[in-house]
Amino acid sequence: MCCINYVILQHMTDFDAHMHTLKLRVTNPRKTIFEALSDASEPLSIGDIQKHCRDIDRVTLYRTLEMFTKNNIVKIIHIGWKKQYELTDLFQPHHHHFRCTTCQDISHVSDSEVEEAIDTISIRHGFTVTSHQFELEGTCRYCLTGNTNRELLNK
Repeated sequence: MCCINYVILQHMTDFDAHMHTLKLRVTNPRKTIFEALSDASEPLSIGDIQKHCRDIDRVTLYRTLEMFTKNNIVKIIHIGWKKQYELTDLFQPHHHHFRCTTCQDISHVSDSEVEEAIDTISIRHGFTVTSHQFELEGTCRYCLTGNTNRELLNK
């Protein structure tokens, strides 16, 4: 628990510094929305964020997410037809996502081979990559086996 609190505290320190650099105020709604995204283990929809930020009206939520996106605090992840939001690489390690189309579970993928493949392909095509999103959809091992008890399969 203390490690999680340390990570959240570090995210908040980084957030405060980034906002200060941009000459933007750290208001309570902005801080609350950032904390909800910082606490999340997967990208969040607008509805998910609103559940964590009940005291923030919808207009403020949308405006804050738009401002966060423009200022490289939050990135939009397109999963299926839906937009979801997560913190950018400034606040968490770079990663990609696997999404199970059966159970809708989303898993982070942090794999240097993916990054090396992107570098190799961009060099081959004479292209300089400045950013990328890489999301994979399919069926997770739990749904493939028909076993809903994830704890047993993780052993």
